[in-house]
Amino acid sequence: MNTTIAMAQFGRTLTDRPYGKRAAETILRDYTFPVTLDFKGVISLGSSFGDEIATAIGPKQEGRIPVLNINGAIRACLEKVATDTNVELVLPEE
Repeated sequence: MNTTIAMAQFGRTLTDRPYGKRAAETILRDYTFPVTLDFKGVISLGSSFGDEIATAIGPKQEGRIPVLNINGAIRACLEKVATDTNVELVLPEE
C-alpha cells in the first residue's frame, strides 16, 4: 500500500531547484515507500522542483510515481519532468 504525501505541506507554489532538493530529502527521510504524491492545494509546479522530486523518488519505486489531484499546469510540468527523468507517472483514472 502506498503512503500518500500531501505536497501542499511544501507550499502552494512549488518552484526552485534547491527547495525541491530539500523537499525530496524530507520525503526520502520521513516517508515509507512506495509513495503517492497528492497535489491537492498546490497551484503550480516548476520543472526544477519536479525534477528533484522525480529523480529522488523514481529509483525507489521502479521508475513509477503515482500522482493525485493535479491541475492542467501541474500535469504538463510533470509530463515534461517524467520524460526528462525517465519516470512513469501513474495518473488517476479519468
